[in-house]
Amino acid sequence: MFLFFLLSFLIAWALTVPTSLAQLGYLDQSPVPAGLGNLIGVAPALAAFASAALTGRLKSLAPRIFRFSAPATSYFLALGAPVAWLSGAALLRDYAGAEEIAVSLTMEVATFGAVWLVLAFGEEIGWRGYALPILNARMGFWRAATLLGALWAVWHYPKLLSSPYVDSLAQAAPLLVKFTIQIVLANYVLCWLFLRSNLSVVIAALFHATFNVVATAYPLAGVDLYVTAWVAVSALLIFLFERRIDVREDA
Repeated sequence: MFLFFLLSFLIAWALTVPTSLAQLGYLDQSPVPAGLGNLIGVAPALAAFASAALTGRLKSLAPRIFRFSAPATSYFLALGAPVAWLSGAALLRDYAGAEEIAVSLTMEVATFGAVWLVLAFGEEIGWRGYALPILNARMGFWRAATLLGALWAVWHYPKLLSSPYVDSLAQAAPLLVKFTIQIVLANYVLCWLFLRSNLSVVIAALFHATFNVVATAYPLAGVDLYVTAWVAVSALLIFLFERRIDVREDA
C-alpha cells in the first residue's frame, strides 16, 4: 500500500506543487503549465496499476474497473446524492436566512461533466478500486475509510492552492479545513457505496463525477457548511444502520 500512496502523491504533486508555489509567491513562475494540474486524476490509476502489477493484484483489480453489474439503487445514489446535498443546502440556507446559492447551469458545465467523468474514473481506479478493498480487509471499514479520506483530502491540497483565487496560505487555511471535513465525510459515503455496489469503479466514478459537476455549477460547494451538513447526515445514517461492512480484498 505504501507504494500506491507514494506514487499517487509523487505524480500528482509533481504536476501541482510548482503551480501552487508560484500562485502563493514562492516561485516567480511555475515550470509546469497550469493546465497540466487537471491531469492529477490519472495519478491514482497509474499508481494502482503499477502497485497491482508488483504485488500480484492485477487479477482482482481488473474486473472492478468496468463492472456495471451493480444494484439499480447504487446508480440512483451515485447520480442523485450530490444533487440532493446541493438541493438540501439551498433549503437550509433559505431556512436560516443565509445568502442563496448561485448555481450556474451552462453548456460549459455540461462539457466539464464529461471531463470530470474521465478524471474521476482515473482517481477511482486507485482510491476505491485498488486501495479501499485492501485497507478494508486489513483494518475494517471505518478506520480504512477514515485513513483513505484523510489522505485523499491532503492529496488535493496543492491543486487547491494553485487556484487563482488563493493569494496566501493564511487565506487558504480555513478553506482547507472546511474542504477536509467535507471530503472525509463524503469519502465515508463514497466508500460505502463502492463496497455495496459489488466493488464497481463505475459507480464510484459516477458519484465522484456528479459531485464535481455540482462543484462546477456551484464553485463553493466543497467549502459550503450547509452542503457539508447534509454529507454529515448521510455518513451518520451509514454509521447507524451499516456499522459492519465486510468485503474481502479479492472480491
